[in-house]
Amino acid sequence: TINFNGSVSQTIGGSASTTFNNLTVDTSSTVQLTVGAAPVINRTITINGLLVMPDTITVTNDGAATVALGAAGRIKTADVDGITSSASTSFGLNFTTSSLDTSGTIEYGSYGAQTITGRTYNNLTTSGNGIKTPGASYTVNGALTIGTGTTLDEASRTLTMPDGSSLIVNGTLDFTASFGAIQ
Repeated sequence: TINFNGSVSQTIGGSASTTFNNLTVDTSSTVQLTVGAAPVINRTITINGLLVMPDTITVTNDGAATVALGAAGRIKTADVDGITSSASTSFGLNFTTSSLDTSGTIEYGSYGAQTITGRTYNNLTTSGNGIKTPGASYTVNGALTIGTGTTLDEASRTLTMPDGSSLIVNGTLDFTASFGAIQ
């Protein structure tokens, strides 16, 4: 197990894959993946702090691994393809990601257009700039925050927000095509 627990930003970089059995980002820690890094997680990546992922990084695994997002954990992705469910997203195929439904925050932080993966989130935030477009219908159980300088294009998808969830709009919420819905 590798445990990132420093109070200053730490980096996983390089130009080849680095394999971890277990990787932990502790509370108040920030880990930045750099272009060229190709982390492979064999068992579990636990995120209680902040994990920053640029567009060209996909974390892979050896066939089955878990992303465990803690209550204070945050994943900030600039991946134009989204966070999970395909080989080109921040977390590639075969990851168990059910903790994203109930804990922590996923931040779509690209400085440009970005696809939001259709799935269930605990908290979802947009940042950077540009249009963030859901790739499929999705659910936010906690808070959905649309950041300043970003547009959430709800033109053709359904957003489900159960009782007790909240919507904070600091940017733009766009329903211009009128096919989208919040329920």
